[in-house]
Amino acid sequence: MNRPTRQLDSGRNLWNDDCGLAISVELLLVGIVVGFGLLAGLAAMRDAVVSELSDVTGAVQDLNQSHEYNGIASVGSVTSGSNFIDSLDFCDDVDDISGAADNGITFDVPPSDEQAVSTEGLVVVLGFDSDGTDGSGSGNDGTLRNGATIVGGELVLDGVNDFVTIGNTPDINTSTHDERTIHVEFTPTDVTTRQLIYEEGGGIRGFNIYIEDGRLYLGAYNIPETNFRPTYLSVPITAGQATSATIVLDAGPTVQPNGFSGFVNGSLIGQAPASQLFSHGGGIGIGGVNGNTVFHSGGSTTGFVDGAPISSAQSAGGAFFGGTISEVQIFNRALSNGEVGAL
Repeated sequence: MNRPTRQLDSGRNLWNDDCGLAISVELLLVGIVVGFGLLAGLAAMRDAVVSELSDVTGAVQDLNQSHEYNGIASVGSVTSGSNFIDSLDFCDDVDDISGAADNGITFDVPPSDEQAVSTEGLVVVLGFDSDGTDGSGSGNDGTLRNGATIVGGELVLDGVNDFVTIGNTPDINTSTHDERTIHVEFTPTDVTTRQLIYEEGGGIRGFNIYIEDGRLYLGAYNIPETNFRPTYLSVPITAGQATSATIVLDAGPTVQPNGFSGFVNGSLIGQAPASQLFSHGGGIGIGGVNGNTVFHSGGSTTGFVDGAPISSAQSAGGAFFGGTISEVQIFNRALSNGEVGAL
């Protein structure tokens, strides 16, 4: 009587055992899949971390192997500012690429405001290492006048009557120039009196850089041919502070917008309309007026002609500079803003 029931229970138990087995297998497979997924994720994370650490290690390796930083040089590389250029050298592998570090770190070219300055068009370099010799190779030497001296690589001027002249030359004043850059580095002892730092030309054409009433002036003019009236850019200046002033002319045969630019300590202080500067026989003076020049307050001031005093009364108008001048550079091309900043 009970046998069919026991058979039915045995069948039900067998079914339950099969389901239990199937479920157990499925759970095991799910566990395996989850486990592999976790392992794969951890492996990916591990690979990412290792890659980043490799990049950092490679950067340190490349920085250590070949570089120039803030004036400290090593093999085959240069820096400009904060950027780094990795050039190929004996420290690199044969498959390395110039400009790229080993582990995917790439360094761009120097920023435009920190680039090296080409010597193209350079016609005057007075560094005052021992005398007024022109270091550009153009032969435009400076002549020390009235007791001007050189001490420790700087031209020392007393503000009374000593200064430097450069002879007339097509490189500077006896040719027409539509591009010009004049750069002077100096430290004044006084900024209240009128003091000429650089000038060329005369009463109708010329450039000048001078101090007056606590301000630094950068001027240019070419009156007869183009009606380029005397134009000045200025900023306050401090006594005893090393300063650089740069004039850039980039114009043509007629007055053009922004043809005249002025920079102080490498920064643009302003621009103004200008034309090219026509040939002029007016003298070239550093630290004092050589001939005459035009100041912003009007009129022309006469100091010396060809380096010789005209008279004691007129020589008082020489606007002699008191302080030191460490460098004078003249280019017959218009330097870019970045190049001026790198001077």
